[in-house]
Amino acid sequence: MICQLYHKFGSMLKQCGIKSVILYLSFTPLIAAEFGSQIFFDLNTSSQERSISTFQIRRAYLDFRDDISDNLSVRVTTDASTSIADGRVNTYIKFAQLIWKTTLGQFIIGSQPTNYFGALQKNWGFRYVEKYAANLYGFDATADLGISWKRNWNRLLIHFGAYNGTGFKKPEDDSYKRVSLLMSYGEQDLTANGGMNAGGALSVEPYATVHDEISAVYRYGGFAGYANSKVRLGGEIQIERDEGLDHQERIVATYVTLTQTEKLAFLGRVDIYDASVSHPEMRKTTFLGGVSYAPAPQFQLSPNIRYISFGTEMLEPYWVGRLSFYYRF
Repeated sequence: MICQLYHKFGSMLKQCGIKSVILYLSFTPLIAAEFGSQIFFDLNTSSQERSISTFQIRRAYLDFRDDISDNLSVRVTTDASTSIADGRVNTYIKFAQLIWKTTLGQFIIGSQPTNYFGALQKNWGFRYVEKYAANLYGFDATADLGISWKRNWNRLLIHFGAYNGTGFKKPEDDSYKRVSLLMSYGEQDLTANGGMNAGGALSVEPYATVHDEISAVYRYGGFAGYANSKVRLGGEIQIERDEGLDHQERIVATYVTLTQTEKLAFLGRVDIYDASVSHPEMRKTTFLGGVSYAPAPQFQLSPNIRYISFGTEMLEPYWVGRLSFYYRF
């Protein structure tokens, strides 16, 4: 019997060729790896003058994850989206990270999710409809190049990182780094589990002024959330203070999700963004409401609408309607 198997294997080598077998053996480890994709797609329309209705790929992620050993894993994620300026689809490497698990916690090296991108994003929960507030108004990038340390003590999460500060789409433009700390207590993913959480985030990013002096941008804020089988509530306040320009911005956001069935939910959110706290006329208020329907676990759609108003009569309020789609595999 062994001789028969030997002859059959030898025949396979002759038919397929030695190179084909070597190629197969080279890719065999990838069978255990995880591949996935997420697509955010929508149709937009607005009451603003000269606006046009358009289909848009808001995000298309291709994700690869693999465990190198018991304590080392890697993740590489590409991020593609439609450019508003010219309609072209631009592609970036969003995540290219190594995760090293130790008794002291996890060390994450490379292009990675910033520590803001955790409970803050999960409390809102509808990324395919809209970004979480800190990211939407430019207080934080979802990913950046750097190194961070993360550890859980029972229900307390501490995540400390040093990043370039420019985000994953732009190159570093100075020698200073953004140092950021997040502390969160409670359930970290209210989209999947009931419970509550509360926490805060703080970051410091030095920069050189035009007079070659060192100043800094400080970002700090707090958040809280609660969820059960019927409702998910959340709120946050974020402040950005530029010491060199003596300038301060602020975000106050609240959101609610009312779950009717496993497939149907109603969502609402209010963002109050002060581009300059000392100038109330620069305030922008956004009311968002919509419905999320999931005909299958891998597919969601949401007709939603926004009403945007300003703190001055010089700017007219307007509506934005959007039909958002999310699917993954």
